[in-house]
Amino acid sequence: MRKNLIYIICSLIIIACLIVTIVIKNNKKEEVVKNLEVKEQVVSQGFFKEISLGELLVKLDNKESFILLQSQTWCGHCVKTKPIYEEIVKEYNLEVFYIEVDLLTEQEKATLNAHINYKNTPCTVLIKEGVEAGRIRGFYNKENLIKELVKIGAIKEK
Repeated sequence: MRKNLIYIICSLIIIACLIVTIVIKNNKKEEVVKNLEVKEQVVSQGFFKEISLGELLVKLDNKESFILLQSQTWCGHCVKTKPIYEEIVKEYNLEVFYIEVDLLTEQEKATLNAHINYKNTPCTVLIKEGVEAGRIRGFYNKENLIKELVKIGAIKEK
């Protein structure tokens, strides 16, 4: 009798584990589908995305073209610049990356500085084929930031 009870309990535990596994897999599939839908929206509307130093170095090595905002978490002008970029990204269907310089280690800052000088923040750098092609230093309101982006060739005037 006890053996049968142990077999029944073990069987129930195994069945419960199988059910939990199936539920988790289904949830992950739904999550993947949602992420794909979001990615499709982001691509069609441009995006404003934080980038790691490693990702940045890969983009530079691959001679990619992109816009980079160098920012710092404590910088008031940097904080004001980000929502402006979010609006511009949507309006102009841009892909803009940003890096928080103050979150880098001293060694990472030196590496970044060897590739792209970051003396001031906020600082927007236009990279064309892995090389700096233009720079915007400081804070600008939306209208003037658009003018500056046009000047450095990051966007075309509407």
